[in-house]
Amino acid sequence: MFVKIVLKEVSRLKATTNFSISMPDIRLELNRYLSDLKNNKLTKPEACERCKKKGCLVWWSKYTRNLITFAEVFTGIPIKRVRCSACGGTFCSLPDFIIKFCRYGKNVIVFALKQLKRSTYEKAAERLLLKLSQDIEIAVHTLVLWKRKYTLAQLTPA
Repeated sequence: MFVKIVLKEVSRLKATTNFSISMPDIRLELNRYLSDLKNNKLTKPEACERCKKKGCLVWWSKYTRNLITFAEVFTGIPIKRVRCSACGGTFCSLPDFIIKFCRYGKNVIVFALKQLKRSTYEKAAERLLLKLSQDIEIAVHTLVLWKRKYTLAQLTPA
């Protein structure tokens, strides 16, 4: 099996907030992604991120990465890379629920940004601690970086 799922029990989890992708949806999205990967049905990006040329991307390699969500830590998720035959640039083709260079799921970051709209960094970190597994704590500095780097409009569907 591609993915080893490590389940973490969350006793204080109260799921009633609107996330862009909720916990069950992430499992469904991940299973759909893994099925498409296994059956060679993943779609390549349309254009190269580097030179912007279209139709010149080929599957190149793959690597694995981890994803932290509210109740689970997914390990060993395979991510495919593409290579541009025009410029030689390589980059990854990520599913929608994973953010580039971030180990936390998109729903965790959206929740954090929503908390930061109405509270301090410390309070938002406390609320995240209540939602996440008891073994995982997000530093206030991480929240500062997320607020600088992302907006809700970028991460939520229109």
